[in-house]
Amino acid sequence: MARLFGRKRKEERAHRILPKERRGRQEYIVAAQSSVLSGELKSMRVKLRGVVSSKPTFLTRYFAFPLSGGGHDHFVTFFLDKGVKVSFTGLISLREGEEVEVYGIVLKNGEVMAERIITETGTFETRY
Repeated sequence: MARLFGRKRKEERAHRILPKERRGRQEYIVAAQSSVLSGELKSMRVKLRGVVSSKPTFLTRYFAFPLSGGGHDHFVTFFLDKGVKVSFTGLISLREGEEVEVYGIVLKNGEVMAERIITETGTFETRY
């Protein structure tokens, strides 16, 4: 049992060493895309920089509410240059080859659920 606890503490120390940036109330770890892909930062808030390497995929999902008649959601997914998949709830204007800063949470599968994306043309934000 002691070895398991020792490993966990080592991992926690590694996160303390990484630089952090504060946006509003949230604190984000400034990380490289490789550390997200390796699985070191699962369930943590990160800030990534990169270039959009694929065309963004837009998804509109319609659903019905019994009383109000219905609604819809928009999802955008794209990949960064090192292979990190980014998902964003909402509409965003992106091009392939555009530089972006992504603020979000790393999911268990290595995907980043973006809360804020800053591009050359603007800032796009979703609040949960």
